[in-house]
Amino acid sequence: MIGCEELNYLLVAGLVFSAYMYIIQKNRFKGVHYPEADLIKKAYFDPLTGLPNRENINIILDDQIYRCDRHDKSFYTAMVTIDNLSDSVIAESASVLSNSIRNEDIVGYISQGVFVIIFNEYLEEANSYIIFDRIREAFEEELIVDNHSFKVSATIVINTYPEKSTVEELIN
Repeated sequence: MIGCEELNYLLVAGLVFSAYMYIIQKNRFKGVHYPEADLIKKAYFDPLTGLPNRENINIILDDQIYRCDRHDKSFYTAMVTIDNLSDSVIAESASVLSNSIRNEDIVGYISQGVFVIIFNEYLEEANSYIIFDRIREAFEEELIVDNHSFKVSATIVINTYPEKSTVEELIN
């Protein structure tokens, strides 16, 4: 029969061995390039903004609709269209939008200066105006890109699920 000291020794030895194997595995894959990860990133994220693209947004919306139906909740989406379509302004606008929302909400880039924001189903209507005002105020200021200032106007269209019941209605 194994005593308490022997058992503790075996446990410590097992933990040390596990940590050693973890470090070996981590170092083995450090610097290894995975082409599959690049393909997934290209398929689901916009290369200019780094935000989820239309395909990714459709998947996220389907999941959000499922959760809301299951829990008898509703949620908001906001379509934000900017008028300056230069790459640098679009990239800066992506940053502005990402900084204007809560951590649990998602910003995606659809195309041609059109962004979509998907709000968590627990956003209450009274609190939604705080976020929408924050977005409006962010675009009232000029954006500084590469030491140049740009005046960008943004149009915000807000939709609510289940009033708009399909993915297409929510992001159009």
